[in-house]
Amino acid sequence: MEAVEILVFLGFAVLLGVLVIGFLAGWDYMRTYRDFRKMMGEDPVQGLQKVDKTEFASKLYDFFVDCRESGVNTSMSLYLADSGIFTKPELFGIYSELGWCSTIQSAGNSCGTREDVDMPDIVLPKVVKINCTGGMLYIR
Repeated sequence: MEAVEILVFLGFAVLLGVLVIGFLAGWDYMRTYRDFRKMMGEDPVQGLQKVDKTEFASKLYDFFVDCRESGVNTSMSLYLADSGIFTKPELFGIYSELGWCSTIQSAGNSCGTREDVDMPDIVLPKVVKINCTGGMLYIR
C-alpha cells in the first residue's frame, strides 16, 4: 500500500512541477487547451463568426444601429481572431476615420457627446459577447 501512496505522491509532484515551470516559462495554457480540443475534433469557437478588429467595428456598428432602431434588447457573440489588446480608444479611432461618430458615440474618446459603448480592454484572441440594452452596448 505504501508503494501506491508514493507513486500517487510522485505523480502529483511531477504534475505540479510541470505547471509551475510552465507558468514561469510563460506557457500559454489556453492555446494548448484549444489545440488539444482541435486535435480531438472539437473547435472551441465553432459556429462563431471570426473577425478582425476592423470587421468587429463594422459588425458592432451595424448591430448598434439595428438595436437602436428596433428598441429591442438583444445580444450577439463574435470571435476576435487578432492578437494583442483591443481598446475602446482604438475602436473609436476606427469610427472617427469612417465618419460614424454622429451615430455611435463616445465623449471620452472625442467621438460625439454621449457614451454609447461600455467596453473594457480586451486581450485577444477572444470570444466577445455584446449586449444591447436600452440603446447602449455592453461588450465583455
